[in-house]
This record gives sequence, C-alpha cells and structure tokens, in this order.
Amino acid sequence: MAARTFIRTAPGKTGELIQDKMWQQDAYVMIQHRAADARIKTKIGNHTFRATSIANLKNKGTLEAAQHIANYDSSRTTKLYNRRVMRFQSTMSKILI
Repeated sequence: MAARTFIRTAPGKTGELIQDKMWQQDAYVMIQHRAADARIKTKIGNHTFRATSIANLKNKGTLEAAQHIANYDSSRTTKLYNRRVMRFQSTMSKILI
C-alpha cells in the first residue's frame, strides 16, 4: 500500500499545497500555535489526535475511519490503540465513581 500524505505542506506562504509530507516537528509547532490561539491550556501534541480519533470508536465510530484519521496502514495498530483507550477509560470510570 502506498504511503498517504495526511497533512500536506505549502512552500513558504504560497498557500499552494504540494504532496510533500509535513515534518513531525513542523506539525508539532503548528499544533502548539493553534492551541495557544484557541487558549487551550492542556498539553497536546501530534499523538493527541491519533488517540482522540481512536477513542471515537467507543462512540460508534468505525475502525476504518479511525485507521484513516490516525493514518495507520494496518488496522492491527488501530485495534491495539483501541484496547489501550478502552482500558484507560474503564480504569478512570472506576476511580471517578
């Protein structure tokens, strides 16, 4: 399967998207700027969005949608994260109740 470019780049300030992938550090900086603009105080990063998309499986999201959003080539990886999220949520509900 060919690699997918989930977040494409725009050279300089041209506004024209090209097929080059965004570097991980550049994505992190972009997320930090957007979070600051939105006044989000919670520590977030690139991985936050993968976990969020996979957590959506609990809310009747599909495995395929979570796999696409997380940009995983294999559904096996998505399933691994789904189990971790479910265990974490189960533990938190026991603590809070």
